[in-house]
Amino acid sequence: MERRVIAFCLIAAAMFMTMSLLSRNKDADQEKPDAEVAQNDDPPKADENSKDPEIKPADDQDDPVEEKVQPRTFVTLGSVDSSQADMLVTFDSRGGAVTRIELPADKFHSLEDRRIGGYLGWLMPFDAAAGCEIRVVGPGTPAAMATPKDSASGVGLKVGDIIKSLAGEEVVDVESYLAALEQTKPGDEIQLVVERKGADAVSLLDYTAQLTEIPLEVIKPETSEVVDELTGLTRSIEHPSAYLTSLARINGSIIPVEGKMVSDMPLVEKNWRLVESDDPTIVQFETLVTPEDLPQGVRFARLRLVKTYELPKRPEAGAADENYNPYGLKFKLQVFNDGEEAVDAAFRQYGATGLPTEGWWYSNKISRGWGGAGLRDVVWEDSRNAYEMFTVASIVSEYEDKEGDRQVSMFKVDDQVKAKFAGVDAVYFASAMVFMDPQAGPPLSRGAAFVAAAVSDVMKQKTDCTYRLDGAATTILPGDQPFEMSCVIFSGPKQSELLAHYGMEKLEYFGWFHYVSSALLGVLHFMHDYLYIPYGLGIIFLTLMVRSALFPLSRKQARNMLIQQQLAPEMKRISEMYKDDPIKQRQAQQELFTKYNFNPLGGCGVMFLQLPIFLGLYRALAVDIQLRQAPFIPGIQWCSNLAAPDQFWYWDGVLPDFMTSVPSSSFPTSFLFLGPYLNILPLVTIVLFLVQQKMFMPPAVDEQQKMQQQMMTYMMVFIGFMFFRVPSGLCIYFITQSVWGIVERKLIPKPKLPDMPQTIEATSIPKKPKKRPPGKK
Repeated sequence: MERRVIAFCLIAAAMFMTMSLLSRNKDADQEKPDAEVAQNDDPPKADENSKDPEIKPADDQDDPVEEKVQPRTFVTLGSVDSSQADMLVTFDSRGGAVTRIELPADKFHSLEDRRIGGYLGWLMPFDAAAGCEIRVVGPGTPAAMATPKDSASGVGLKVGDIIKSLAGEEVVDVESYLAALEQTKPGDEIQLVVERKGADAVSLLDYTAQLTEIPLEVIKPETSEVVDELTGLTRSIEHPSAYLTSLARINGSIIPVEGKMVSDMPLVEKNWRLVESDDPTIVQFETLVTPEDLPQGVRFARLRLVKTYELPKRPEAGAADENYNPYGLKFKLQVFNDGEEAVDAAFRQYGATGLPTEGWWYSNKISRGWGGAGLRDVVWEDSRNAYEMFTVASIVSEYEDKEGDRQVSMFKVDDQVKAKFAGVDAVYFASAMVFMDPQAGPPLSRGAAFVAAAVSDVMKQKTDCTYRLDGAATTILPGDQPFEMSCVIFSGPKQSELLAHYGMEKLEYFGWFHYVSSALLGVLHFMHDYLYIPYGLGIIFLTLMVRSALFPLSRKQARNMLIQQQLAPEMKRISEMYKDDPIKQRQAQQELFTKYNFNPLGGCGVMFLQLPIFLGLYRALAVDIQLRQAPFIPGIQWCSNLAAPDQFWYWDGVLPDFMTSVPSSSFPTSFLFLGPYLNILPLVTIVLFLVQQKMFMPPAVDEQQKMQQQMMTYMMVFIGFMFFRVPSGLCIYFITQSVWGIVERKLIPKPKLPDMPQTIEATSIPKKPKKRPPGKK
């Protein structure tokens, strides 16, 4: 391969490595999909790590209010059937929170859980007598559509059913249920035996369910394994649910958060009452504030909080509804004053948790500022369009600084700002509170981004980050005049049109070469949407189009390379002749170049024009949601995601840990870290590079040139390590480029060259006079 192609590879690799270093987050953690766990009534608590002004002295807590203890329940809105809804939302009465949001699998299936079995539905089971009891059944899930052996039993599993066996395996508890489910795969038809309590008796029922791909979960329950600093023992911490609500202040008394956990905040660990509703699109929770809910010293007030979630019905196909918000969940918080006197109070609203961490070992998300972003960053934009991203690295840094606040302020305290949106931004998905009319939104006194749960030694890149928004104090009068805060909770893919609809365009960022990325994506989407060309084949066609457009320059480059090869002996002669006189050496070289119309830089045009295309395509693959889970060959699991490595074979445990397993303090991240999968396409790419180098590089004329060629070979191996985790779509681009180069040089006639000099005397270069021995004339 010609030197300029090698130079292009080295420059591209250097820029690629620089971008990777800027965007790398320390201590990436291996992706281990969260299994469905039974949620106990008293789960471990998660640390909020925030700081507020000290609490003010308050009056004694009087006028006690008694409230009936509510059971913990789960309820759903929507469906995982894409013909019925955009998403399936599961709510938890504990805190009146969102515990899971799933998108239909035929649109977005999970890339994290490809090795943990088929999908029956997240049933939130818990241990029961000789089995596990179902606490929720989501519409559209295989569990909801399971067919009974006896038609009188009714279609679908029911809440309260106890699973006794699954796919021929006995189920005695949640652990055995999960173990049996992990042995299955999407598409399997499994048999279930459940115990159902009837009005008069308990019966065993047989059901058949068709498992599917695991849907993409924008929000899901998550746990962390941490080491206790005092005992040294490992314990499991459950992360807080999403969109919890608490109080920030009552009658001038600030409810502090410094050194406390999210679960220590008022009302978030309490089971809220599920309000019955005739509207199937609404879920409503309410709770009364009791003295026991408030910290010591906070004056009690008779407040009642109501949280209403609404999933509007999607318009019929072909019908337009400008008020419909795709992947949007309407949310309204009301604070009622059930007392007899006015109360000054402020809400505290928490954000999303448990967003996807797919791509932890290969993705490189970048921010608009210097440095890189993480897998899950907090984003914020106020009503004045001031946008900011709080990266996971900065949030973790504050958390680990035990002398500081251990949280990142999103805006100046008591600045009375209004939000346009606030959310958590993952690689391809986001979940955010969007105020569609920011000027009508509530004024905020404080916002903070913080670690949702404790960070272990090997989980920094995957740290679950969230945020809280504290409202400004508002006077709430007794009666039916509550304080209200409304927004739309967007939880979906980062598609350009969706982000534009919600005013969150800044979440999609392609970097310095965004114009190139946008142009390339426009061509790829046109071929896919209108010509029905798969994206993998589209990348090949796109590469051929680029190389065809650059063909005149590449032919000129080939001509220059051939002239350079033929002039090499003359260049060597000139170097030897004028080795002590650099000025004359350059003059002689220029005369030689001019005579034969040779430009040493004439072949660099192709290289520099391809560099932005390479980087633009790399960023397009890393950002565009349409290329996620786009297969190279439809129907084959290998290379089923052009935005990720091809993942031919899962080899974790075969090679040394520092090459395949999660980076840690023992095995830190290095260029030798290859990830948990063997990837074939990067190997094919490097082999083609080496073949081109062997075929087209001219023979070395001296030892120095021979050493340079050997160094280029070693550099190719180094580039192979760097490119081992790049997206498979980028490898397809390089493979097509290499094949084009070989065909162009082998099959297309060589360009016509001018007659070359046979000896240095044939040129216009003056000869150096020979020195005569002393005494001779």
